[in-house]
Amino acid sequence: MPRQIPFKTGNNYFAKKSATTDRQLLIIGTRNQCDSLLGAAAVMGRGGQPTDIDFSKQTIIGIVMPDTDQPTEITPTSLTQTSADTVTVAFSTTRHEPSSYTMRPFAMIVVQKKDIDGKTITLQETTK
Repeated sequence: MPRQIPFKTGNNYFAKKSATTDRQLLIIGTRNQCDSLLGAAAVMGRGGQPTDIDFSKQTIIGIVMPDTDQPTEITPTSLTQTSADTVTVAFSTTRHEPSSYTMRPFAMIVVQKKDIDGKTITLQETTK
């Protein structure tokens, strides 16, 4: 019964301090929610603009981890409907040597609303 749900990785956003510091799953379905919880982080060069999101059709699923001095990469690996009412976001984390600064690890995926509406979203982490 498990079925893979298509998604795209969102780029050039960061979790604002208004997103809690404990690991949290963020489900963001409106521009207002996005603006209150996420900041855009455009960079120079190709692909430097934040991912464009059409909130009339799409939803953001974000993963926020606690502040840390270990630079941490979060990589979404799959989105699977595991039962009639549950969808699981699988992701891997890679932690590096401690640094002199802290960061708030964050990653997001963009999915079609129709694929997740009314379903419970769960997280499944693999640590490298």
